[in-house]
Amino acid sequence: MALSSQGVESLTPSSVQLRTGMNGLSANGITSSIIPEHGAVAGSDESTIGTFQQMTERSASFDAATSAETEPHEGILSTDGFDFLELGDMYHDSTFDFMHFNVTGNPHPSGTFQDLSLVPGQDDLPVLPSNSFDFDQDQQSSHPIQDAPALNSSIMRTPTASQSPDPDEELSGLPSAGSQSKEAIETSSNSADVDSLCSLGRLGLNNLHLTETKRGEILGLINDMRPVYPNGTSIDESTADLSLVRMQEYLDLFFTNFNSCYPMIHTPTLEVLDTEPLFLLSMIVLGATYKEKEDHQLSVCLYDAMTPYIMSGVSGIKVPDLSILQAFMVLECYGMYRAGAYQRENAIIMHTFLFNAIRRLSRYHVRARIMVPDLRTDHEKDWKAFAYLEQYKRLILFIFMWDTQNVSYYSFMPSMSTQSIQVSLPCSKELWEAEDEDAWRAIVSSKTDPPMINNMVKDFIEDGGSIWSETLDSLSLSFILHGLMSMCNDMVHFHNQSIYLGNASQGNDSDWRGRMTAALELWKTKYDAYAMGTRQTIDEDSSLHEFRQENVAFLALYHTAHIVVNADIRHFQIAAGAEAIFGHVVTSTEHEESTKVVMEWVRLSPESAGHAAWHAAQMIREGLLNLRNWKANGMFHYPWCLYIGVLTTWAFVHFSQSQTDEECNRRGCHHSLGGEDILQTQSKALMHQTISNMASCTPATIGRDLHRCCTHGLAIEVAKYLKTVRWTAAFEAMKVLEGIVDMESP
Repeated sequence: MALSSQGVESLTPSSVQLRTGMNGLSANGITSSIIPEHGAVAGSDESTIGTFQQMTERSASFDAATSAETEPHEGILSTDGFDFLELGDMYHDSTFDFMHFNVTGNPHPSGTFQDLSLVPGQDDLPVLPSNSFDFDQDQQSSHPIQDAPALNSSIMRTPTASQSPDPDEELSGLPSAGSQSKEAIETSSNSADVDSLCSLGRLGLNNLHLTETKRGEILGLINDMRPVYPNGTSIDESTADLSLVRMQEYLDLFFTNFNSCYPMIHTPTLEVLDTEPLFLLSMIVLGATYKEKEDHQLSVCLYDAMTPYIMSGVSGIKVPDLSILQAFMVLECYGMYRAGAYQRENAIIMHTFLFNAIRRLSRYHVRARIMVPDLRTDHEKDWKAFAYLEQYKRLILFIFMWDTQNVSYYSFMPSMSTQSIQVSLPCSKELWEAEDEDAWRAIVSSKTDPPMINNMVKDFIEDGGSIWSETLDSLSLSFILHGLMSMCNDMVHFHNQSIYLGNASQGNDSDWRGRMTAALELWKTKYDAYAMGTRQTIDEDSSLHEFRQENVAFLALYHTAHIVVNADIRHFQIAAGAEAIFGHVVTSTEHEESTKVVMEWVRLSPESAGHAAWHAAQMIREGLLNLRNWKANGMFHYPWCLYIGVLTTWAFVHFSQSQTDEECNRRGCHHSLGGEDILQTQSKALMHQTISNMASCTPATIGRDLHRCCTHGLAIEVAKYLKTVRWTAAFEAMKVLEGIVDMESP
């Protein structure tokens, strides 16, 4: 019996809770009752806003209330069951503004409602006109209209209840504004910048140059949005970080970091001068997150202004253009993986819009699968038609990929499944990266159409022989792995075994888990064959380094998939002391029940527990042997997979040792006799010893030598890494791991 969410029904959040995050804890009345008096929104303007703005208002108001941990405020009402103010800094650390994601860690000056929301002479925030997104598939849109109707900006800015700076908190290893001058920031060249510059020529990005005219169009869009810094300073054409040079740098960083990891945009056919300003701005905003903290902070403010602006025009979209869908995909990634809880809520809304858009554009039948629209052109003869269809296909696949990760790793409700899409796998990397039409024509005639993702996933389940005849690269194998993970999600959460496995679903619970485990192991065999062949073609040290990073990141997905098949990671988080999980506040009752479930999982399901723990140890071992400071090529999923691996290792060791007597437990934690100083100074040695012991065993024998294992050093070292990741979820994970050490230290 594997660890299942059925053991604690109260832990399974409703779709409303998962889709609305913090504002879905109880009834709407709760969220409206906890708004501080000075943050009230004028009712006279409420008629001008839509559902999205109302959700934004509630989320911001709730965040403002829960962040007030150091000073009582009038107008905050308590609720039965738990106290919102007891959440502490789990979601709302003192270095986080409730709405802006505070990248620099510098405290924003506390101010009034007007201070944070408005600049002098600015009373309104515009609504994007519906005809700004009036697209069809044969015609690009015009630029957003400049003189748009107004939306009261009070909906978008509500004051922080209190600001209590904590200078010890560090959200990134990069220097803050106070430690170096602007000139130093301009001329600094860290390793990420060097890697990016080296990648520009290799990726063929030298022609993606902005002009002053295009910059003016982007600035016009920004002026319509009227973004401000948290201190009220306007962000406009006079902002130094929006110079042409800096915009170009952000755009280059987007392509060399994001688009190289997630090849979604076809750069050879991208005409920057003809591209929509909104699309360019979305890439610039995400690209800025790969630079200094101050650049990242600027992008947060731009993002917070962009999302309500563009969402206000969504209802008027007839047929969204591909570039607009891509812009939404980029902004969703930003909100989910590069910012804070408030931005994540907007990203969830964008994800829903994207899913609805691609489904509507596919077929009108309710049971039809999502597929690429038919352009009635020959994509084998027309290079730009090929690029359009390939980008659209990849858009669908990436939406599916991140939807699957949201379910597997963050316990969100799924929007898509393997059964809901009908597209082929991506084309070859050689065809995708052809520099011009002549190079593309020379290649395309020798290439066959990629197989359908559904058929390939089915072949892995049924151990079909066709998988060995197909040439699959890392990107295609990644999508296939997510197809397998999506099937696991359906079986774990919705018991849809018969849809995928047929007669194999008959019998006890371990039958389908064994079948899925075998499919995952077959995927690993195929991936290893690809990796071995690729490694033999790499001569340059820099390329070899990138390959190793990519390899570790993909295998982290594989190992985490095994953990998800055999355990419920939500129980791990709650048992480890998480106070909230993506908006779901954990009660003391849930903590007790999850602790009991995990303990029973270790005792009553030793096979599943050993399997999950072994894969967790292998994931961490591969990172230690191949990565420096856990840097895995910018893959968004890796920090969270690493966190899941640490929790799995801790749960297995901790609850296995709790079955023995106290003396054995003391022998397991070698730092117990030396005290906290030894734990801190020898954390790396403890981590290396524990992972070496666990990874050298088999899943069946991993529990025999736990008296040599202590996971506290592992928790300390991974917490240090998570502290450098500019992402609220990583910050929250760091707090949980630190809590493990504090909870069990002598």
